[in-house]
Amino acid sequence: GGLEPLIELLQSNSVVAQRSAAAALGNLAANGEICREVVTGGALTRMVELYLQPEGEAREQACGALQVIATSDGCRHYRAVVSAGGESALQPPS
Repeated sequence: GGLEPLIELLQSNSVVAQRSAAAALGNLAANGEICREVVTGGALTRMVELYLQPEGEAREQACGALQVIATSDGCRHYRAVVSAGGESALQPPS
C-alpha cells in the first residue's frame, strides 16, 4: 500500500519528517483497514521508539498516534501497542 513511504519517514534523520509521518499515520489509523496496515507494516515499533525518546518534536505526535492505534473505534490495537512497549503513552499524564 501507500503507507511504506510514511513508515520509512519515521526512521528519517529529520525530526520534521518523523513528526509529520507520525502525525499522518496517527490520522490515517482512525480508519480500521489502514490501522491494520500501520500495525502490521512496522510503524508501531518505530513510533514507540520515537515516543520513548526523552524529548523531541516527534515524541508528542508519536504519542498521539499510539493513542489512536490503541483506542480509536476503527482500530483498537491496545495489546499491540502495549506489546511494542508503548503502554506509558496510553496512561493519563501525571
